[in-house]
Amino acid sequence: MRLLVFFALAVGLASGALAQNAPPSTPSPREIQIPMRDGVKLGADLYLPPGPGPFPVLLAITPYGKVPTARYGPPGTANGYAVVVVDSRGLRASGGTWEPYIHEGRDGFDVQEWIGRQPWCNGNIGMFGGSYVAYTQVAPSVYRSKYVKAIVPVAAQSDNYGSVWASEGILHLAFAPRWAMNQQAIADRKDEPTADWVKVAWTLPLAAIPSLLPLQSRFLDDVIRNEAYGDFWRAMSVRHRYREMDVPALAVTGWYDDLSEETQRNFIGMSGESRPSAARNSSSAAGSAGPSAASASTRARAAPSVRGSIGISRI
Repeated sequence: MRLLVFFALAVGLASGALAQNAPPSTPSPREIQIPMRDGVKLGADLYLPPGPGPFPVLLAITPYGKVPTARYGPPGTANGYAVVVVDSRGLRASGGTWEPYIHEGRDGFDVQEWIGRQPWCNGNIGMFGGSYVAYTQVAPSVYRSKYVKAIVPVAAQSDNYGSVWASEGILHLAFAPRWAMNQQAIADRKDEPTADWVKVAWTLPLAAIPSLLPLQSRFLDDVIRNEAYGDFWRAMSVRHRYREMDVPALAVTGWYDDLSEETQRNFIGMSGESRPSAARNSSSAAGSAGPSAASASTRARAAPSVRGSIGISRI
């Protein structure tokens, strides 16, 4: 029953449904530092509900700033959950070097293990979030923290080579250069830069694009240079690691989300290949409203599967 309650709450958090019912006063977060195995510390905000605890914990790890995610603090604490929101390595309140996707697996596991040992945590952690913040749920799953009881990844990629960065080697010009530059600006503690995006889009060879940007991103250089699938892409992929996972998951996406197919791949891989029966009970939900349809009022419809059978359920 507790797991079902968590799923209901986590889906609400992902969709914003609970945020609409949040109390008018926002609980003040406690700023904490979470140590990683290499000595780097990640900055996080901790929201605790009233009472002595310990509490179950809802966790999000994000490259987009823990402050915007503060809106999930009130509905979480109002329902008896502690909420922890962590800045990804190298960004904002967190130390270390920003290298997109590379550290999220091990860092995520270290965060989970640290939280699970804290006196305010009762040993039960659930994760929530969408897009990159969904990837930060799936990537640590291969390390199987005993404290993580369920995850709710909304539009998570399984493999960057086949999704938002490149499609089988074809660079996503509308996304990759701008996202890489803007995130690098945050890492470098600089203002958001501007560029002539029309010129960037028409530039050939692609290897010349980084030279047109005011800030240099090594990750973008690597993306452009690695046209073929190899070690660079495999290091970010979970597609070949589903057998190492055992966490129950509710995979959510929208029919027209650019990560819809990737979400379905994750669901099929986790429910069909992962270790014990718990992860095989993972569920998938897809809807037609909006780019990432996780609304509580979303209508779910049947759709062709990518591989195997996909369970479609109403949210």
